[in-house]
Amino acid sequence: MFRLPKQARVTAQGRVTAPHEVIRTFSHHCRYCGWRGPGVELETAETHERSSIVDYHCPECHEWIAFSW
Repeated sequence: MFRLPKQARVTAQGRVTAPHEVIRTFSHHCRYCGWRGPGVELETAETHERSSIVDYHCPECHEWIAFSW
């Protein structure tokens, strides 16, 4: 079963939000293509400099999976 760390939350759109170090340390599952793997394999897609939010995409299908602050 997929379990999130205490600091992580799932948005209404099904994306994970958590601090950067948490995103990188737990396993993720892409609901679009089925990919499963560690957070270190996620692609860093976009960094929003003003808010310090980082978007992470699936390494297989490039769908947005998570974001951190």
